[in-house]
Amino acid sequence: MRTALARRYLPEPAPKPELRRFAVHAAAEGRHRSEIVWASGSEDAAVGFIEQHHPALDEEEAATVVVHDCLSGQEHCYRIHLGEAPELGACG
Repeated sequence: MRTALARRYLPEPAPKPELRRFAVHAAAEGRHRSEIVWASGSEDAAVGFIEQHHPALDEEEAATVVVHDCLSGQEHCYRIHLGEAPELGACG
């Protein structure tokens, strides 16, 4: 078990080598509310964030999330519709 000091200052070990670390947040909440999600790609990280953190949905039953790849620095925005026919697409 990691100590509180280690959890605060040391990076979390990746659960599996093929997974990457992403910082994900709901677009309406801002970057300071990011959560770490381990996933194989940015789309998987967006879906994982929705499944784990249940951000607020808009009137179209959709959430907009921003995914930041902690290794490459690339950032992606996704709009995820959770209605009768779930759908993931790029923002814009």
